[in-house]
Amino acid sequence: MELIRDLRRNGLLIAVKALVMAVFAVSLYTFGTFAQSTSGAVNGSLAADRDVDLYGLVDTFLGDTDGFERFRASDRDLRTLTDFVAQLGHNDRLDFLSAFDQPVVIEDFRGDGRFDANAGSGLAERGEYRGEGGERLRDVKSMQMNHEMFAFSRLDVTSGSAPVWTDVDYSSGLVPVVLGSDYRGLYEIGDELRADVYGVRERLRVTGFLSPGSAVFHRGDINHYLDDTIVLPYPADVGRFVQQDRYTGGIVAFAMLNTDIAASTSMTYDDVIGELGAIAARTGFHEYSLQGIPTYLVQLRLVRQIVIENFGLLGAVSAMTGVATIVVCRRINRVLGDHRRRWVRICRTVGRSDRAILRTVGQTWAVEYSIVVVLYAVGCALLPNHHAYPFLGVMAALGVWFSLDAVSRAHRILATETPGRRGR
Repeated sequence: MELIRDLRRNGLLIAVKALVMAVFAVSLYTFGTFAQSTSGAVNGSLAADRDVDLYGLVDTFLGDTDGFERFRASDRDLRTLTDFVAQLGHNDRLDFLSAFDQPVVIEDFRGDGRFDANAGSGLAERGEYRGEGGERLRDVKSMQMNHEMFAFSRLDVTSGSAPVWTDVDYSSGLVPVVLGSDYRGLYEIGDELRADVYGVRERLRVTGFLSPGSAVFHRGDINHYLDDTIVLPYPADVGRFVQQDRYTGGIVAFAMLNTDIAASTSMTYDDVIGELGAIAARTGFHEYSLQGIPTYLVQLRLVRQIVIENFGLLGAVSAMTGVATIVVCRRINRVLGDHRRRWVRICRTVGRSDRAILRTVGQTWAVEYSIVVVLYAVGCALLPNHHAYPFLGVMAALGVWFSLDAVSRAHRILATETPGRRGR
């Protein structure tokens, strides 16, 4: 009865205080999730040790279709290309970051239009269509890359495992792949997708799934996200693949060549030209050109600075919000204490012990704290991002807050003077 009476009299103040604490707790959780994401970004894709200069490597056959076809028709010329790619991949001073977003055709695809090759590009989506044999086909997003690009981008496989690049052989008919996080629930580890890759029938075996938000630098985009993409490893030995299938192997070799090279910022443009020239002299392949891509370093440093500055700003805002919450809650506690002072004096007058009084008001406090926890949990559930550690961390902080708050309020009650106790 006393609990109901107290809630009726002080319910509005209790609700206001619980709401203020819950809002602050949710804001603290938001800061925690941002801090966790920022830490991962700054230590991952935006890490300072990735300050490199990128150069675009392209072949010189652009617009020269006849020259391109003559080159691909020559076993000797193709061998110079594959030797050049192989030696570039083993160079100690340059990182050969080969990646190409050639779509693959999947038979009986389980996904929907968001995985379509043109989804999000502004181009018309082809959607599902029928093959010559009546099979259901869809062109889906895919990113082919070598191991250096996978490692440079610090792609993280959260379940399963990354492909073993040394075992990748397109001529075997079975290629290991990693799927973006949006594929979870559609395919499982070990599933095989029937696909057409560069015109060759392949079975793509799922070995793992990327963590949400995985991205690579591609065509000037510092964060080309792979959540809806099939990551297809390039063959470890493209030269052997060319010997087995000159037509398709030649396409793959040129796709691997037209990519990016990462060099330490201590290397000059002439140093990079010199390294490539030495490889060209050893292999006999000279049909390439080099283009600088300064936007990578500029974007990297700019985005990293923005993230760090926003982290500090959000931390300052959270600190000020915390101070305001403490001030408001202390003020409400003082008003609630004034409301209960007369009741405490009456209880003491009729002989109730301080322990019994605290037990009674403690029930109201328990209701108040429970409301805070419920509002906090509901608020976090409504947010788009969910992280366990920040959630549990704020819960622990609330527990400490409740303890200190209860001790402070109990002290105020015990300090309430009663006519029979004054001066004692």
